[in-house]
Amino acid sequence: MPVRLTLDRKPIADPAIWKFLNDDLPGDMKDYPIQIFVLLNDPQVLRKLWNEYKPEILPRYIEKCPGRRPSLWWDFSAPQVRVSWPGVSELSEPRQKISGFCFLPWDNGKSLKPRYFKGVPVVSGVFDIYDINDPAYFESEAQYLKRHGLLSKVEAEQLNNDAFQPVSFLDVMLERRKLRLY
Repeated sequence: MPVRLTLDRKPIADPAIWKFLNDDLPGDMKDYPIQIFVLLNDPQVLRKLWNEYKPEILPRYIEKCPGRRPSLWWDFSAPQVRVSWPGVSELSEPRQKISGFCFLPWDNGKSLKPRYFKGVPVVSGVFDIYDINDPAYFESEAQYLKRHGLLSKVEAEQLNNDAFQPVSFLDVMLERRKLRLY
């Protein structure tokens, strides 16, 4: 049965795609339907889907998880910064690193395109180096949204001080593992 979103948009017939757009898929890759793998390999289609359904997804997500945003918001709607990597002129602005150690190849001027999950550098295991004894901490999603003026007054009133505390990259990577394949 199709998920009816609005009268002026075509409904998404596949519940798995709707769940993916809402960060609501299971973390185990073997449980992902093939349609999700197809989407992940076509960022243009993924961006189009996100932009089309963002008006329905974002308010529901914010109501459910104030001070946070779905992962596709970070990919396609977060504030942009100008960069100078081959074939890339803008990237979503990452969250600020607060403390701890992390070496990322693009910090050293290498020509690798940065990859982020919800504004935190993605650990590839090849070039990135984090110190488990001094883990990197980044600003929270709520703090990032506040810094950019993207946290509504109603949303901010629902949050306690913990929502604005720095978060360990380890916690963000665990969340990524639950939501994403890449």
